[in-house]
Amino acid sequence: MQSALDRFCNTRKGFIDAGVCPQSVSLPRQHSLLHYIPGIRLFGSPNGLCSSITESKHIHAVKRPYRRSNRFKALRQILLINQRQDKLSAARRHFLSKGLPLIRHRNRSLIQNPLPLIQKHHRDEEDVGAVEGNHEDITTTHLVLCRTPVCTRWVNDIAERLNQPELEAMIRQFLYAEANDINPGDPNTTNINLAECPIITSRIALYQSAIATFYAPSELAGTSGMHSEIIRANPNWRYEYPRFDTVLIQVNPDLPGIRGCKIGRVRAFLSVSYDGSRIPCALVQWFVIKGDRPSDVMNMWVVQPEMQGQHHFTSVVHIDSFIRGVHLIPVYNGVKMPRNFHFSYSLDAFKAFYLNRFADYHTHECIL
Repeated sequence: MQSALDRFCNTRKGFIDAGVCPQSVSLPRQHSLLHYIPGIRLFGSPNGLCSSITESKHIHAVKRPYRRSNRFKALRQILLINQRQDKLSAARRHFLSKGLPLIRHRNRSLIQNPLPLIQKHHRDEEDVGAVEGNHEDITTTHLVLCRTPVCTRWVNDIAERLNQPELEAMIRQFLYAEANDINPGDPNTTNINLAECPIITSRIALYQSAIATFYAPSELAGTSGMHSEIIRANPNWRYEYPRFDTVLIQVNPDLPGIRGCKIGRVRAFLSVSYDGSRIPCALVQWFVIKGDRPSDVMNMWVVQPEMQGQHHFTSVVHIDSFIRGVHLIPVYNGVKMPRNFHFSYSLDAFKAFYLNRFADYHTHECIL
C-alpha cells in the first residue's frame, strides 16, 4: 500500500507540469490518503473512514423504513417515512434549542424513535427466510395456513367464487380418501361413489397462502437448519395479476425422489370441518412427469398438465402431502413471445414445462 501511495504521489505531479493544477494537487480526499496507512496500523481501519458508515446509513434510510412498510410498492412508503423522520428530527432539535422537555414513552423518546407509520402485515409478506426451531421435531415439511381466511362460506358459494362447479364432490371424495388412506393425486378418487362419501354440513374457510417449514441447512436457515417459504394462491396478487404457486407433492413415499412425487398448481387453500376437527386442504391442478428420465437438452425433468377430457385434472388434497414450492420453466420450442404477454399466464399458455432443479440448493437435493 505504501509503494502504491508513493507511485500515486509521484505520478500526480504530471498535473502540475501540465498546468492543470499549477499550485497544488493536494485536494482534501487525496490528502486523506496520507493518513490511511498510520490509521490502519493504529485503529485497524482508516480513521473515520469505513464501509460500515455507508452500511449504517443504508440501515437507517432503507432497511428500517422497509420493515415498517407493508412490502407492497414499498418505495413510496420508504420515502414518506424518511421525510417524516427528518421532520421529527428537525422538531427535536428545535425543542431542545428552546429548552422544552422531550416526551418519553417506554424509556424512549417519541421524537427520536417515532412509532411505525404503517402497520406491519403478517410475516408471510416475506416469501422465504430462516426460522428457528429443531429439525428433529419436524421430520417432514410442516405446512400451516395463514392466520386469517379470506372468507368463510358454504361450499356452493366457495365453488362459485373459485369457478369450480365440482368443488363439493371433490371435497367429499377427499374426505373419503382421507378416511380410507388413498394416496393424493390418484385419478381414481374422481370415481368414488358420492353416495359413500361424507356430507358437508358446515361452512368452508378459504385462504390465499400457507407457510411451509422444512429442514434445509443448505439454504439461508436458522441455527438448526430450519427454512420457511410461502406458498400462495392469490387471484389478485398485489392488485396486479393472479399468482398460483406450483408445489412438489408426495404421492408415493415408497418411491425415491421425484418418482414418488407429482407437481401441483395450488388454486386455493381450504379448511373443512369433519368429525369434530378442521382439516386443512388445497385445491390442486395436477402435472405429470413426461418420460422416465430428465431432458437431454436441459438436464431437467419435463412435466405437462394432467388432463381429464378437455380440462385439467383437479382434486383436493391434504396440505401435509406438500413438500415445498417449485419453479416451472416453459418449454418454448422456438416460440417467439409477444411483447404484451404477461408472465402470470405462462402456466396456462404452454403445454410442457421444465422442472427447475437448479432453483436453489434444497430443490436440487429433493429432485433427483
